[in-house]
Amino acid sequence: MKSIRWFVTLFAVSVMIFVIGVSPSKAEQKIGFFDLEKVLSTSQWGKSVQEKLKKEEGQIRSQLQTKQEELSKMRDEVQTKQGSGKAADEAKKQKMKEFEQKRQEAEHFLFESNKKLQNLSEQLMKPLIDKIMEIVKDIAKKEKYDLVLEARRSGMIYGDDKYDLTQKIIQELDKQPQTVAPAPTSAPTGQKK
Repeated sequence: MKSIRWFVTLFAVSVMIFVIGVSPSKAEQKIGFFDLEKVLSTSQWGKSVQEKLKKEEGQIRSQLQTKQEELSKMRDEVQTKQGSGKAADEAKKQKMKEFEQKRQEAEHFLFESNKKLQNLSEQLMKPLIDKIMEIVKDIAKKEKYDLVLEARRSGMIYGDDKYDLTQKIIQELDKQPQTVAPAPTSAPTGQKK
């Protein structure tokens, strides 16, 4: 049993050495890391993207709030419809039908809005992430890093600040022209008023 553990441990270490590319003659690797979330939240470009997304989300929330208020008002009208007889029942059925149609329109608006926000996020973030990765590669090559990790996604628990490249990346990114398309301000397609 102990020999199996020893063999598994030896095998795992061998695989790690092979994957990382550490040879016996090269005892120390230069490893860096960066915090992508911090780059996105503190760089000028990242702030610009977040601002555009928040603005679009605010406009959609405002439109959704208006639709919810309309639905609430219609629901109250349906519930307070008084009277008896065939005419009153017909009027109540008509109001229920209108309410259901408005409710479906609101659901469709919400679905389309979420889809629009997702597409906008991808449209704005892709060039930013691509540029960040390009900067990381350039820094790694110039400063001869053997490995650069993204701190949060790599499962890294601790890293000495001298290996943290986050500020360098932010500084380089802030020097770059922003190639983000302007955020659209129109309502989602298929919206009925």
